[in-house]
Amino acid sequence: MLENMRDVNHLGETLNFGEPGLYVNSNTLRDYAWDYTTQGGRVSAFNDKTITEKPFTVVMVADVDTKNRIFEVIEKDVIAQQRGRLYIGDYYLSCYIRGTAKSDYLASQNYIKITLTVVIDTGRWTKESALQYLTRTASGSTDGMDYPHDYPIDYAAWLIGGVCIVGGFEAADYRMIIYGACTNPTVYIGTNTYQINETLSDGEYMTIDSAAKTITKTAINGVVTNIYNKRSRANYIFAKIPAGNNAVTWSGAFGFDLTVYMRRSEPVWT
Repeated sequence: MLENMRDVNHLGETLNFGEPGLYVNSNTLRDYAWDYTTQGGRVSAFNDKTITEKPFTVVMVADVDTKNRIFEVIEKDVIAQQRGRLYIGDYYLSCYIRGTAKSDYLASQNYIKITLTVVIDTGRWTKESALQYLTRTASGSTDGMDYPHDYPIDYAAWLIGGVCIVGGFEAADYRMIIYGACTNPTVYIGTNTYQINETLSDGEYMTIDSAAKTITKTAINGVVTNIYNKRSRANYIFAKIPAGNNAVTWSGAFGFDLTVYMRRSEPVWT
């Protein structure tokens, strides 16, 4: 069975491998191995940050414009030094395609084999789950919330809730965008508290990125300010979101978007 995948460069330009004219056979992209360190003759730690290269071969039966397009899409990432994404299903690798090798192109004018070399320096396959939590309306329920498990706060009537599901079996990084107007917005996810001691006006928003360890505020005119020091010290603002079903509660006085980054060593087979 042929592999279906697509390459999307940092500008959003896409190559669809698996469609008529571009075919990918078996390859090493699903293979993985954790790097490790040793101490005292034993494994002391594993990590996934080793830079690796993986080739895969595309069999192309297409015109010259398609041949040129492959080069143009992948080369722009290298020139700009901005990673593209290689997708299999819903999962992607952030990567560069640093080079190609061609063969069998003299057999036919429209036939060629191209082996692309992928450079990976950001770890594993990622699936994004985007969630939206809206400002509470005047008709919203005022009933209290009763969860089957204990949480470190009382979910009284002034809090409204949702759920955040993290698939797999490890905690996930997140990106949260909180929209104004609001003051000292606080979000509870599972047993973690995420609070920023800052005021947002209408049209302003703040962004928390747990992987990059950054917190910024974007003004109406687009000016971005570092507000890292406005985080609450009472709780760790960059705590990953645990695997499983997590209760999400907040006052409802503001809305926010939440993107969760679920990672695996190999993409899900479908």
